[in-house]
Amino acid sequence: MANQRGSSSSSFNYYYNDVFLSFRGDDTRGNFRDHLYDALIQKKIKTFIDDKLRKGEDISGALLKAIETSRISVIIFSTNFASSNWCLDELVTILECRKTNKQKFMSVFYKVDPSEIRKQEGSFDEALAKHEKKFQDNKEKVERWRAVLTEAASLAGWPLKEDGNEMQLIEEIVQDISQANPPPPPPTPPRVKPLAYRKLLITKHTFGQLESICPPGGRDKIVLYTTSLGAVLRTYQACNDVRAALTNLGVMFSELDVSWEHEGYLKELRELMIDKGREATMPPRLFVKGRYVGGSEDVFKLLEEGWFCQVLQHNSSSTSCKDCGETGFQQCSHCKGKGSVICASCRPT
Repeated sequence: MANQRGSSSSSFNYYYNDVFLSFRGDDTRGNFRDHLYDALIQKKIKTFIDDKLRKGEDISGALLKAIETSRISVIIFSTNFASSNWCLDELVTILECRKTNKQKFMSVFYKVDPSEIRKQEGSFDEALAKHEKKFQDNKEKVERWRAVLTEAASLAGWPLKEDGNEMQLIEEIVQDISQANPPPPPPTPPRVKPLAYRKLLITKHTFGQLESICPPGGRDKIVLYTTSLGAVLRTYQACNDVRAALTNLGVMFSELDVSWEHEGYLKELRELMIDKGREATMPPRLFVKGRYVGGSEDVFKLLEEGWFCQVLQHNSSSTSCKDCGETGFQQCSHCKGKGSVICASCRPT
């Protein structure tokens, strides 16, 4: 569900996740949070949780990026929520994205009264008092935390009392998120010239002619390195085009987003292409079963020439396809030959 293009006013106009889940681990891990996460995943709602990213005092760039590239943020307020710098910084970023990117914001009051958060009473007052002592030289930081807590608690959310029915509430949350997060539109078909305008005399191109460069674990896979950042529009669009081409052909592939620094995919790509120059490390980059295909221009050149399907099938046979003459496309019967469609005989299964 997550690969839907957004209309964000920021540089992030691509939603990598459907939901970003913010929580205080000590209060909710192993119970409510895990049950909610499992229910979202069962409904094919791509959900991000940040268990592996909490290191040090300050929120990481990878975590900020995860928030900014999520369609919906769900915050689970709990008793010890305000004792965590990370939770409070997440809340600041989430509310900023709500205003600037029009992202959806939802909250759960897990065994805590919203008025206690809004007025900063009880455990929230104690936690913020400790933060004020710790950040004496940065009082504005704590004041900002107080302000966003008041703002968030003033918005409507799902309350769960001590004797509340957790599973019933989780069903309601998942249903509301599903309705607020419609499935993505079908992928854009590859940009292919009409059959009448393409050269049918092509140079033989077989799988064996591709250079042997294999990503980690990619010996039997199709691996596509992309970026979800829209700052460089040309690169971002090229990634979308290649992704759509593979999807339209019904190809199963592993997509590795180099903008996710904590995964190390950018470093991995640079090491693979160390002898190819800087331009070769710019996504998209496609690898098929341990062979390097290239970037978007290479992919679409093969696609137009009719060899892309054979590359994907790892087929180096010189036998021509009877239906399309190795072009990979046939004349479209619905438009009287003015356009072309993918050849069913060459299409990967």
